[in-house]
Order: sequence, then C-alpha cells, then structure tokens
Amino acid sequence: MARGRGPWLDGGEYLAIRLLVGCMRVFPRRLCVASLHAVASLAYRVMGSRRRGALKLVEQHLGLTGVEAERVVKGAFRTLALTVGETILLQRALKRSSLEDHVTFEGAEYWEQAVGRGRGVLLAMAHFGAWESTAEMLARRFQPVWAVGRALDNPRLDGLVKELREVPLAGTLPKEGSGRHLARLFKQGEVVGLLLDQNAGQHGVMLDFMGSPAMQHKVAG
Repeated sequence: MARGRGPWLDGGEYLAIRLLVGCMRVFPRRLCVASLHAVASLAYRVMGSRRRGALKLVEQHLGLTGVEAERVVKGAFRTLALTVGETILLQRALKRSSLEDHVTFEGAEYWEQAVGRGRGVLLAMAHFGAWESTAEMLARRFQPVWAVGRALDNPRLDGLVKELREVPLAGTLPKEGSGRHLARLFKQGEVVGLLLDQNAGQHGVMLDFMGSPAMQHKVAG
C-alpha cells in the first residue's frame, strides 16, 4: 500500500469526511446532494494525479479532448460522490419507509436458487451503478454479504469506511491472502461480493481492457 502521506493530510481528510457524513444524516436531501456536488468539484481540483490519469484514459479510449474530456471526467467525479453518499441517504429514508418504496428487485429467484444450493455464492460486481449501497439493499432484502477489498491509503478514513459498512456487511476480507478464508465461507454457504474492475495484482490474469493490458481477476476470464 503506497503511503507518501502524512498525519496532517490523513487527519484532515478524516475530519472532512466525518463532518460531511454527519451533515448528511440531518440536512435536507437537496442540501446533501448539493454538498456532494461541491465535494466532487473540490476533489477534481485537488486530486491532480487522479484527474490527469482519468483525462488521459478518456482521450485515449473515447477520442475526446479539451472541454469534452473534462466534462466526462468531472461527471465521473460527481457520480462517485453521489454513489457513495446515496447509501447514507438510503439509510435515512428506510427509517421512515420500506425498502420496496425505493428499490425494485428483478431476478430474485436466481439469488434464492444459488444460495439454496448451500455451496456459497460469488457475487461478481464492479464500480458501476449503485455499487456502494448494494450491500445495504441485499442485507435488508436477503442476507448480509461478505466483501473483498483493499484498505484505503488513509488508515483513519479506512476505519471510518469500515464503520459505515459494519451494519450492512457480514464482514470484510483483505484483497490479498484471503483464499483460505474464502474457501471456508463458501463451505458455510455464505455470499461473497468481489468488485472485478480492480487491479488483481500478481495473482491475476492479463486481459485486454479497451485496448490496454490490465491485470484482471481470474473469475473474469
């Protein structure tokens, strides 16, 4: 895990996100959405390496440059902020209404069939759509699922994220070295969610992704 950070940066990020989370739990929904838009705009400005990397990918693979490329990348930052924030807004809404008032499930029979076999289920997902709030939906509609993921570079912020996910998730497994634990979970009939659009590391398989080589999880092949 790359550090190159410091306690002031880690602490500042943690306090800012903690404050935002607290505000979103009490502020009107419209104000919460506006705040998330503001956070996305700020992140676009200060996260230079992420912004430049995203712009490069858009230029290479979508053939867009200048203002058009910036519009796409700004939209991606905005979508990420809204996707993360919608979990808190959904939790707020569910205190006053039922899940079915906000979410429509399709193909639930396939989930029930897979879980009913008792051999465990690997839920293959990606950072697409309502990926962050999916755990909350599944926990309320079916059962809590386990998640596999990499720890954040900011340990204090990583702790906050784990705290927010503690209720909907059955547990979290580290990205590296969880093979035996995964095997035990599958034997127990558990459901494990894996986001396949992350770098699979040395144990992955090299596949083509939009014209560029990328290490993908073997299950994606």
